[in-house]
Amino acid sequence: MKLREIKKRYYLLIILIVISIGFYKYLYTSCPKMNPDYFSWFPYIENDILIFETANKDQIQLKVDYFEVNHTDRYSRFTKCGHCEDYVHMILNNQNDTLDITMNNLDNENSYFGYSFDCYYNSEEFYGYHKDTIINNKKTEIISNNKCLIVKDKGIISFKVNDKIYKLSKVIRINKERKNIKGGC
Repeated sequence: MKLREIKKRYYLLIILIVISIGFYKYLYTSCPKMNPDYFSWFPYIENDILIFETANKDQIQLKVDYFEVNHTDRYSRFTKCGHCEDYVHMILNNQNDTLDITMNNLDNENSYFGYSFDCYYNSEEFYGYHKDTIINNKKTEIISNNKCLIVKDKGIISFKVNDKIYKLSKVIRINKERKNIKGGC
């Protein structure tokens, strides 16, 4: 094969690659990376056991039965679900109690639906309040409602059951890695 023929094929390949990249960028929109702060708010993995105690040493254990992470890394411009959306959803259970928490689009400016925080205790909805406060002379972000207190970089700090306040005393980690990480529309 002549050098001239090799050069033609090389240039043709480069042109095809450039056209393919341009066509891909036309069809798909890229989304920013998922905000790692989700895992600062909820530093748990499926099957973790959270042990809470009252001042009288009464205990309640909640197991992380479900922990799903969803992140859209790109979407087709021509589909109905085309938005940069992400969330963390977890369900903590024991024999009597279920705590169901979902945080959507944390600091996700490309989200169509915006930020939301949902917390259900035994199917009853409790609204969370995301705010800054001072704890131990340090500005701290918290989410609180009348059932639980969540502190960024700490997780769920306290939990209220039958007018008793249980404070986190221990987290038992069973697994070592995250599961249920999904993506796309």
